[in-house]
Amino acid sequence: MAAEWIPNEEGKDLPQPLPFKSKDELKKVELLQMLGSPPCHTIRAFFEFATIPYDVIELSMITKSQLKRSKTYKKVPIVFFDEKYQVNDSFIILKTLSPLVFGREATQQELDQMTEINKGVMLRMEAEMFGTKDRIAKYLGPVLANAGCSKFILKMVAPGVVAKIGPSILAKNPNLKTLKEYAEEFKGKLSGTFFAGADPGPADISLFSLVHLSVHLQLTEVSDQMLKDGGLGDWYQAVEAKFPKGVAGIFR
Repeated sequence: MAAEWIPNEEGKDLPQPLPFKSKDELKKVELLQMLGSPPCHTIRAFFEFATIPYDVIELSMITKSQLKRSKTYKKVPIVFFDEKYQVNDSFIILKTLSPLVFGREATQQELDQMTEINKGVMLRMEAEMFGTKDRIAKYLGPVLANAGCSKFILKMVAPGVVAKIGPSILAKNPNLKTLKEYAEEFKGKLSGTFFAGADPGPADISLFSLVHLSVHLQLTEVSDQMLKDGGLGDWYQAVEAKFPKGVAGIFR
């Protein structure tokens, strides 16, 4: 008899491995997310890259009632496999997905790169995205459009809340590099066309997803820091071309 599944704690690896050896064994995948969340965007990019079918459970920004399904972990993203295997924490989710998406475990070098993306690039990206009223408006437009009946309340409250995020990130992380500096650093880590060599790997898709979010939201001042100023334009186009069904499904 199989042991009861115990969801992982934040920042901790799974107490036991998932019982799946390939993506073809997955019967049902659900992503509990918040639209516009960079970590959630990255999870979707992994699914889209591997053409793994998945259902989206959108978190209500007012009631957050969908989190009742999780007994202890109360953040997004959360991924549920076959309705009984819950995996928490965006980095652990990506680490867990790597064998299913790429057919192999992420290497230590890739894990180090993903950590830098998660704890460096993502924070700087969020600080830049929420850095001006114009950028906040571009970000909130498509996010609030999908907020259902609560969007009228959120339109009044959200701008003020989001405006505090950028300064808070920078105050707590004074040593963050600029997006241009991160881009130049990662450009130096390319092993041919991609970080993983001839084909994109987990670090490629992780970084691509963050830049794609700013491109999709038409935050040109943000994306240009990495693609034009930082020299990752060719890499970005090469990764985008590797998505079998395109990248339109990432933002939903």
